[in-house]
Order: sequence, then C-alpha cells, then structure tokens
Amino acid sequence: MFKRWCKQYGDNVEVVYAPVHYPQAKCKVERDIRNFKEEFLVLGKVFDDHISLLEEYNEWNNYSRYKLGINDYPANLYFGVDVAHLP
Repeated sequence: MFKRWCKQYGDNVEVVYAPVHYPQAKCKVERDIRNFKEEFLVLGKVFDDHISLLEEYNEWNNYSRYKLGINDYPANLYFGVDVAHLP
C-alpha cells in the first residue's frame, strides 16, 4: 500500500530506507513523530477542529523550531531556506 501511494504521489516523495539494526538513522524521525503525537494530536482533546491547525503546526515545526538533533531548523536543511532571513 505504501509503495502504491508513493507511485501515485511520486513526484514529491522520495523513499529512503534506514539501514537495518542502525537506530541512529531513525531517531530524528521517530522523535519528530513523538513530538507530533504529544503536541498536536493532543489538541483534539481541547479543540473541536484541531485539524484546521495542522498547516500552522507544520509551519511552526519546520521554520520556527530549532532542533538540537540536527543543530538547525528543518527548513534550512530540507527546503534550502534560511529561516533567519524570513520576514
């Protein structure tokens, strides 16, 4: 099912598999998933329509939140954006 989805949206999706028995390769992704669960999904208990906040959460997480694991903002690394110079 995952491979089918990637083929359908393949223009924007690049699949990179982590090496087996090498947890360091997955730790940053797993931590980001944990943050999403603890910070965003819990909003469903507070707000009726928390899904409408998803875009705002993603923007904050990628452009305004400094990540110690990568020593930078995700937008700088993945999108080639220098968030220090954004308006």
